[in-house]
Amino acid sequence: MVAAHTQQNSCAGIETADVQFEARTFPAQRIGDAVLFQSGMYIDADGAPNAYGPHNRGLDFTANAVRGGRFLSVATHADGRPVIQRSGRFKGFYVSTTSLHNAAGSPTAPGTYVDARKIPYIVLPPEFIKQFGVALGDLAMVTNRRNGKSSFAIFADIGPHGKIGEGSVALARALGLNDDPRYGGTGNAGIA
Repeated sequence: MVAAHTQQNSCAGIETADVQFEARTFPAQRIGDAVLFQSGMYIDADGAPNAYGPHNRGLDFTANAVRGGRFLSVATHADGRPVIQRSGRFKGFYVSTTSLHNAAGSPTAPGTYVDARKIPYIVLPPEFIKQFGVALGDLAMVTNRRNGKSSFAIFADIGPHGKIGEGSVALARALGLNDDPRYGGTGNAGIA
């Protein structure tokens, strides 16, 4: 369910627009076409060719690619089994996916997806997308308020309902954060 509380500040052109997640309200602001919010940042490895693999091998825990017993961040065969890379440097790893991808690419080729190791990107939940009309490929400016480092990023992946504050390995590195998807990131605040 998405609900918005809107309050216009006519002097500054700032509009407060809270996003209603199932379990909580998340504060955000709109200034023209820009949407501003602050959160912590989890590290997302999706799209990296070595993001996930059998036996929990990969940059991130394989459990983070599974919801409800199904693989969601990994290319799958019709029967739900994950696609395994059969050649190349990351032979034996699963093909990890992102929502933003090369439409001309093969769904089973790692190069079709946005590589979290190389591209600074953010992940947004469906409630946020619907409320603010953001689209895959939109540009973001992300700032680590603790150290002052900033980076441009693209909106490249749609996350689960009610969870906000994920960024790619490359984004974490650019912001001066621990970029390890298993143990890195930052707590509940500091990233805007």
